[in-house]
Formats: sequence, C-alpha cells, structure tokens
Amino acid sequence: MKRLILVALAVALVLGAAPLALAADSGIVGGVVAVDVLQLSGTVTALDLKARTVTIKGDGGRTIQLNAKQARNLEQVKVGDRVVADFIESVALYVTKPEGAPAAGVARMVKLAPKGQMPGGLVAEVVEMRAQVVAIDYKARTVSLKGPEGAVRTLKIGPEAKNFDKVKKGDDVVLRVSEAFALTVKRP
Repeated sequence: MKRLILVALAVALVLGAAPLALAADSGIVGGVVAVDVLQLSGTVTALDLKARTVTIKGDGGRTIQLNAKQARNLEQVKVGDRVVADFIESVALYVTKPEGAPAAGVARMVKLAPKGQMPGGLVAEVVEMRAQVVAIDYKARTVSLKGPEGAVRTLKIGPEAKNFDKVKKGDDVVLRVSEAFALTVKRP
C-alpha cells in the first residue's frame, strides 16, 4: 500500500495537479475524479536473457510471458524472484471558462532503477483534452463532448459528480486521464 501511495504522489508531483487546483480556485463548476487501482503480483518461473523474456506465474495461478527487451538490469532477475506491478488510472472531468478552440496534450514520465540494481521503475502518462459539450441528458447522466479534431464522444457520468446538473450544452470542459504503472522485483 505504501508503494501505491508513493506512485500516486509521484504522478501528482511530476505530472502536476495544477488544472485540478485551478478548477477548485477559479469558480469553475465542480467536476469528478474517479480513481482505479489494480495490483498484480507473481513469481518469476522462467527467464531467457538471450531472448529477453520473463515468465511469471501470478498469485492466482495464471502464467504470462513478458517481453523484457527494454528492461534495464534484467540480468539481476532470478527464477523465484517476486514481481509486483501496480496500475493506477484516474479520470477527471470539470467545466472551465472558454479558452479558445478545443485542444489536447500529453505529458509522460519514465523513471527506471539505477544500473546494477533490481529492475523496476515507474511509467506515467497524463492526457488532457479540452472539449465542448454538444449534448447532455440529465436523466441518463450522459454528456456528449466534441474534441479537438471534431469527433464526438458520449460519456456516462456517475452519481459522484454532484454538480452534473450545472453542466450545460455549449460549456467548455477539460478531461484529464492519468495512468501510472510501477514495477518492482524483489528476492523472496
């Protein structure tokens, strides 16, 4: 759990939570942030350094083979090592003041274990898109957004979005999706 908190903190610090803070401070209609966390763990059952593949048997019994061609320090891994992978995804949607045409942007961060240490690291990505509300159904709790390239996508809005009734057709919104993946390898 401590690792999950550190991963979430690293994502927030490195990639920034400024737009969320902006939404809270500038009179912007409230939004929603949904977070999903998944942790997978298993044991290394086979390792092929030449082909750079690792076979892991998960704690649930499922076996997978991973392509480790980009892994740093793969030679440190041994059969029997424990692997823990944490996935975190958060989605934030809030109404903002008009700022011109819809736009999109991406920020990425990669942090790998230093050479000579056990493999591990953190990969995080944040995609932020400004869009315009082109349709809204308060009863079905759906909103249709027109993105920067003109495509329209309809999203289901959960009950945790308390100010959904204040969103109107024509409003500008910001959609921010943050994803992080952390991997650690430990000796038993």
